[in-house]
Amino acid sequence: MSGWLLDDKTIITRSDYLALITTLYQHLKIGPVSISEFSSRHGLSPGSLQQIIKHANVVVSEESNPSDGLEIHYLDHDRNFIFTQAYEDLLHGELKPILQQAQTKLDIDPRSLRGSPPKSLVTRACNELAIQAANGIKGTFHVFPNSITFTPDSYQLERRRILLEELKIGSVKYLPYDAINLMEVDDCSVREIVQIGCGDQALALNSGALSRVFFDRLKLDTADGIKNKGFAVVSLDDTISQEADAKMVRRLVQDSLKTDLEFGLLHDTFVSVRLRVELLQSVESNAVKAALDSWANAREPRLPAAVFRLEQFDELGLSAAVTQALLDSKTRKKVEDLFKKHYQRLDDMAVTNFAQFWTDRVTSKIRLHEEGAKAMQDPKLREDLFSILSQHITSNLLPESVKKAEGKQLIQGTRIIEQVKELSSSIERIKVQTSAPEIQFRDISVALRTLEKNLKFGQLSDERLAERKAQSCKDLARSVKKDDDGPKLFLTLLVLLLAKNGPGLVHATGKFAPRLLKQLSSVLEEGTLVTLRSWKDAAKAGNMAPEVKTEMRRIAEDSV
Repeated sequence: MSGWLLDDKTIITRSDYLALITTLYQHLKIGPVSISEFSSRHGLSPGSLQQIIKHANVVVSEESNPSDGLEIHYLDHDRNFIFTQAYEDLLHGELKPILQQAQTKLDIDPRSLRGSPPKSLVTRACNELAIQAANGIKGTFHVFPNSITFTPDSYQLERRRILLEELKIGSVKYLPYDAINLMEVDDCSVREIVQIGCGDQALALNSGALSRVFFDRLKLDTADGIKNKGFAVVSLDDTISQEADAKMVRRLVQDSLKTDLEFGLLHDTFVSVRLRVELLQSVESNAVKAALDSWANAREPRLPAAVFRLEQFDELGLSAAVTQALLDSKTRKKVEDLFKKHYQRLDDMAVTNFAQFWTDRVTSKIRLHEEGAKAMQDPKLREDLFSILSQHITSNLLPESVKKAEGKQLIQGTRIIEQVKELSSSIERIKVQTSAPEIQFRDISVALRTLEKNLKFGQLSDERLAERKAQSCKDLARSVKKDDDGPKLFLTLLVLLLAKNGPGLVHATGKFAPRLLKQLSSVLEEGTLVTLRSWKDAAKAGNMAPEVKTEMRRIAEDSV
């Protein structure tokens, strides 16, 4: 062959071929060769060099071929590199003692090996050496971008032994199962390996094993916390990475302590029944105070959120999740019901006290005055009495009663305050109306009954009204003992005589005395009427004798 056409453009002579192939074999004796680098260095395309390699492998046994009988191989999955079996044997010889003598993890850098072989060729050599049982190379290879790591089984076994020993004595609290790599030498499961290595000094969980020493210490710390502080946090976040295992450990602690202590498990915290009761009592106490404050300040019965913010929660360091669990929806509903119940009880008590005051001071008096006025047979007198009665109610009785109720702190709570305010507004509207006296009185009565109805006053019974009449008459009779005003004494006597002989209790002024006296003509003896008429004239003249006043006081006292 004088010349060889490698491709459409390249012709190589025999002498050039022999020189090129000789150079290539020299490089292959040192190590693998990169086709792209070699072809570029010698002015060839990679395809042309591959044609030359193909030809060299065909004539490898010819004496004229400078191959020394060595065939050129391409690297699996990477046809850019070529090598010879002779170099691969040298690589095996270099790696074999290194792998056999490894006692710990070994990092193999291909650049440190003869010929700086590519990583894939080194990996292939390592795997071939490990497959041959006679070499005694047992371990695991891991390929990284710049190196290959070999971990001997002996190293793994020793590391496992140390980990299990540390788990036994408690220096390792929790050991994930994936930290215990299974190897070809193992013929059992990871759980069984832990059982063999630790016996009863480790607890088998779902994803790992827990040190018995740590577990026993955890139980003691938890029990001490529950007894002394009322709670113990068992988060285990820094110890157990798997939440399922953490929950399992808490349940095991709970089961081991529940016969000796009363507590509950809320999230990651054990809370004693005693502390839980104390905290809930504090919340309930806050609710009662809030009800009193809301009621006293006439606010709507709406539970403030601050009721659930206890200083104890912050002082104890309970987490938000535990606090939320303590104050669950059922508990919050109970506290809210307590707040509303106490608020309602305060409101009901206030209404009861106010109703008793109002009935005695306002309702009963107006009823008695109304009955007294209605009993008058003279229509004009009746009309005039209703007129002054309406004026007395709007100008004196109601304002004074409201003021006195305020002084006694009886006007409290939104219901009473609103109804008294509405009554006052109604009375002001009635006062400016120009209605007939009885109609005006009727409107006043409607406004009063509205207050009583809205506040759900009880019905004023006839017996209670009779008691109030008797008491009012006694009060009048007692007042005359100190009164030396003749006209006033005479009017009071007429009112008491009318009350004794008819319904109600008339509200009148001195100018009504002559007309009231006429109303008694049908119920008193003539002699008594004659005496009363003489006293009327004396009262009018202003010359009532002391003995007459004394007699009037006696009759007034006898009338009750």
